[in-house]
Amino acid sequence: MRRLDRVRMIRCLLTSLLLGMAAMSAQAQTSAAASDDEELPRYSAEPCCTLCPRARDADVYLTRFMQDHQEALQGRGDWLFRSQSELNTEFPINDQVLADLARMVKAFKAHGTEVLMLDFPPRGVLHADQLLPGDRARFNDKLALANYRAALQRFRTAGFIVPDYGLLAERGDGTEYFFHRDGHWTPDGARRTAELIASTLKGTPLLAGLTKRAYVTTRIGRNRHPGVMSIVAQQICGGHYPSEVVLGYKTDATETDLFADEPVPEIALVGTSFSATPTYHFAGFLKQNLQTDVLNVSLSGGNFDGALTQYLLSEDFQKRPPKLVIWEFGHPQIAAANPGQMRRIVPLVNNGCADRATLLSSTTPINTATDFTDLLFNGGGRILDARSRDLVIDLQFGDPAVSEFLAETWYLDGKHEVQRVRLNDYTRSGGRFVLETNREPEYIEQPVIAFRVQVVTKLAKPTTVTAKLCRTTAPLVARQAP
Repeated sequence: MRRLDRVRMIRCLLTSLLLGMAAMSAQAQTSAAASDDEELPRYSAEPCCTLCPRARDADVYLTRFMQDHQEALQGRGDWLFRSQSELNTEFPINDQVLADLARMVKAFKAHGTEVLMLDFPPRGVLHADQLLPGDRARFNDKLALANYRAALQRFRTAGFIVPDYGLLAERGDGTEYFFHRDGHWTPDGARRTAELIASTLKGTPLLAGLTKRAYVTTRIGRNRHPGVMSIVAQQICGGHYPSEVVLGYKTDATETDLFADEPVPEIALVGTSFSATPTYHFAGFLKQNLQTDVLNVSLSGGNFDGALTQYLLSEDFQKRPPKLVIWEFGHPQIAAANPGQMRRIVPLVNNGCADRATLLSSTTPINTATDFTDLLFNGGGRILDARSRDLVIDLQFGDPAVSEFLAETWYLDGKHEVQRVRLNDYTRSGGRFVLETNREPEYIEQPVIAFRVQVVTKLAKPTTVTAKLCRTTAPLVARQAP
């Protein structure tokens, strides 16, 4: 077909299409005119982004997810708050947990590692101005800020480096540190926090001693963030809350040697979803503001201890301890911590019984169908005079899926205790656990006589567990060359 013929054909088709559309339009107008006397359908719509009165009813918060976000509270515009966790004026921490944290910091320092604690202020402290007048009048944000700063000072006394995050609340420069309908910080909140950390470390030997590398942060598109409180509000009240849109970022080294070995980062970021989520870009902002590389081992959903547990068990820490650990979590998480959890975390810094002389050991078959299984026994004609204050028990289950078990320890004077050991759903230890024996006054001088466990995790098949008892004060044993 010649080119002229093709052009004529296309014109004909377009003409036919236009005539057909005109005919349809005329028909629609005729039909509408014929039904002028018919009643047209009417619709009504209510505003989607205001909480309904039902959100004040405690009985609607039935599931664990809903209870964690109780009670939803309407703020200015499209802001939503959780009154029970974001409008607190008290910031408690268990005294024994604080003492254990001080021991942990001391153990880190023995490895040449400082720990900077990032216990970020809650939304009510930083954004009290977004509360409705009645709720703002009931919430004493000045008292909350004072008590929050007092809690930070307790952590400083324990040996942590703790920036004064209260400065962020006082500056009032318009930064939106949090999303309107979510408990996580925005990229702006993460950026301002990284700047505050850099300001806190400025001029210190620690910062001066870090290997410097130039980083630059640039914008890359935008990200949508739905907001957990939006989900809660929708389940209670219906409607649909729009996602919030924030800028995206990337951080890159300005110079890269493709043929050089990458240096091991001297900073480890050990945090929660605040640090793990790429949208917030906290690790990138740290690299830019500190001008050094950062190893990000954070864990979404890991609570205050999940990422720390995994990192301390890794070769990244045990063979190459960093100069600085930035430990990030929310205060409600550390406020809920108990001494039993600390007995599992603190001895990981020194890697349990690895490279230490073993007092007692065994490898024993075990399964979830049985009651307690005996693992260690101090007796048989001779009792080792091993005091509880100096001991740890190092367990390695053959099945790495083991995440929960009961541990029963017996002492020479007849006392015994049952300790529940449980990792949260997102933490993986590879089946290894290290436990301190009891350090309370009535136990501390007592030798351990027996130790046994009962696995709670449902296992597909029986497994084994290797148990070791050692002294934390015992000198390290040199490793043999492979």
